[in-house]
Amino acid sequence: MGADVQKALAAQEVDLADDLVHSVGRVIEDLHAKIAAAELDTKAREAATAAADSIFDAYEKLDTALHGAEEEIKKIDFAAYLPTLDSATNTLDDLFQTVEEAVTGEGKAEKAPAAKPVAADQEPAGE
Repeated sequence: MGADVQKALAAQEVDLADDLVHSVGRVIEDLHAKIAAAELDTKAREAATAAADSIFDAYEKLDTALHGAEEEIKKIDFAAYLPTLDSATNTLDDLFQTVEEAVTGEGKAEKAPAAKPVAADQEPAGE
């Protein structure tokens, strides 16, 4: 959804960007409820909550800017929020992976798709 917000900002579609930011806020509020209800150890719960808070705070700052003066809206640099959003998202991804592994007993390596066979007369992809 961040890419959609970024596109809306680049196109100066302020109302769309604002709607998307509010949608993210609702998702994060739902995420907070899921974190609170989940059976997580204290460290995982605190990390998940902090990551969700970081995402919410970044989008809250965007929301505040979107309700500012037109000149201020034009100055919004979504890229400035990316390090915070990427870090928080990576933290959540890692936590979700850990929880999934605990539930399924499978790690990433076990879930990776098998390499597709390559015909003798073809080069492997990416080489």
